[in-house]
Amino acid sequence: MVRKAFCRLTFLTFTIGNIKIKTRRIQMNLLFKISYGLFVLCAKAGKEESGCIINTFLQQTSMPETFSITVNKRNFSHDLVKQSGECVVAILSTETDFETIKRFGMQSGRSVDKFDGIDFKTTSIGIKVPYIKGIMGYFALKVLKTVDMGTHTMFVLSAVENKTFVESGDALTYDYYQNFIKPKPEINTKDRTEKWVCKICGYIHEGPLPPDFICPLCKHPASDFEKVQ
Repeated sequence: MVRKAFCRLTFLTFTIGNIKIKTRRIQMNLLFKISYGLFVLCAKAGKEESGCIINTFLQQTSMPETFSITVNKRNFSHDLVKQSGECVVAILSTETDFETIKRFGMQSGRSVDKFDGIDFKTTSIGIKVPYIKGIMGYFALKVLKTVDMGTHTMFVLSAVENKTFVESGDALTYDYYQNFIKPKPEINTKDRTEKWVCKICGYIHEGPLPPDFICPLCKHPASDFEKVQ
């Protein structure tokens, strides 16, 4: 019996710390079968503060309770967490509006105040957390250590405070966001221009897609784009 391959692989070389690693890069959608939650990461360093959408908040141990987040080094929030050693992670529910995803995930905190015009609470460590529809509660966290992951940094964390805003409801997953919250892109089928759509935020790129292309909205790489047929 011949089994079909799940995905096509090519080799990818990258560096973590002083170690050069050669691995295989998945070219198709197998990674998208893995379940993720979606969260708002909030951070502050000095007078600068921001937030971004992440899908990497995890509980690592229960005794003692430790957590982790992994954040792209291009994100402004990454720099704030690294400078301050603190952050807040807000848990999103399935009631989250797409406008919340756009506010925190599709613009840079270097150029806009992501908390402008919305209600928020200030946590015990002085970091704002959105207090709007779709926010179930939050964890205020201190950084215990960091791990250089090449393009990202993993922050290992301990909780110093947590608060629940909404007792009932379901936490938002990446799959639920893709199927029920993210608007479907409107494509002109008569236009023969080659188009690629970002599977994360819906941004449409026209023309051939360079291998090193980065989505201008959500900052995800070319591997997160699919060709519009």
